[in-house]
Amino acid sequence: MGKVLAAIPALNGSISTINFSIKLLIYCLMVLNVKTFGLKCVCNPDECDVIRPEDCPGKGYIVWDPCK
Repeated sequence: MGKVLAAIPALNGSISTINFSIKLLIYCLMVLNVKTFGLKCVCNPDECDVIRPEDCPGKGYIVWDPCK
């Protein structure tokens, strides 16, 4: 019985480490998920405008169309 009671604190320490690791993983996933929400675009292709290089500032070298 004494060995079992001695093993409980050691087991509790490893469970605490696992809980921290899981919490850290969940936190990172939530942060990444929030960051990726800003990059998502739900768009109807019929509503997209045709973007020509002439319509963009900076001679149209960089064109970002969220519909494509």
